[in-house]
Amino acid sequence: MTPIPAPVPTATPPPSPTPIPTATPLALSGALFLQLESPVGTEVVVNAPKLTLVGRTRVDAAISVNDSLVEPDLEGRFRQEVDLEIGANVIEIVVSVASGEQKGLVLTVIYLPE
Repeated sequence: MTPIPAPVPTATPPPSPTPIPTATPLALSGALFLQLESPVGTEVVVNAPKLTLVGRTRVDAAISVNDSLVEPDLEGRFRQEVDLEIGANVIEIVVSVASGEQKGLVLTVIYLPE
């Protein structure tokens, strides 16, 4: 019988550090803005009981839609569905940054069911 050699321990390389993702500097700089992509316009007539707002702002901005907080994605895009009442609905969108700067839009949405 041939003896089986014992395994020789080898040095394990130290784990490489995991990079920590950071925000793109351009996304945090520049003037504060609020761009509404949908709906188009600030006065809209719809026949559905819900309206989806889609827009963009700086990635570091806090967003509120009728006092509900909305999180932007990594490109500053946001989406929020709003329940509508029959007739006129006022929707206020406000974005703000830590420095206190704010931008806002007020939409008038008229819901007329079919």
